[in-house]
Amino acid sequence: MTQRTIISSSVETTPRGPVVGVAIDVGIEGVKPVLHLFPLDTLEWRAAEYGIDHTDIDQLLDIVLHEPYITDEAVVHTAASAEAARIVHLERIAAVKAAGHALAPGAPGRKTDPLQPVRDAYAQFADEDEVAAKARSVEQHRAAVRARPRKTAAAGWARRPIGNYTWPELKEASRA
Repeated sequence: MTQRTIISSSVETTPRGPVVGVAIDVGIEGVKPVLHLFPLDTLEWRAAEYGIDHTDIDQLLDIVLHEPYITDEAVVHTAASAEAARIVHLERIAAVKAAGHALAPGAPGRKTDPLQPVRDAYAQFADEDEVAAKARSVEQHRAAVRARPRKTAAAGWARRPIGNYTWPELKEASRA
């Protein structure tokens, strides 16, 4: 198993807001470092989606930096609550780490934290009211997703597998 190591990070200002770049050494000789880019407000969104304290930068960074290795579908909007979504998502992050995608915080012997630029930028950027607004938005979406099957059934919609129809049957089924 190779050790993935965070080399450096930066935060750049763009017209759409601050963007984080994290350089990661994948631990394979001859392979260039990977650059993980994400908007800085992604950290606020993860706090809102999973009911995490928005000042817990370590946990938020751990989640965001390991998410690219998750292969199954997100449950954030289909879970019954932020707590339920958090439990599932943290289990998925743990599985990613166990599968060999864990990230070490920096090169051995380094005295500086390679993620310090992100920590500093987020400390100035994070807004408790903004996180609360995002959490309300996520909860509204969860409620809409939970209500959707009832609305569909109430409206008389029926889902039919498209793959099992021929073109004439599909045309006829769409008229029904």
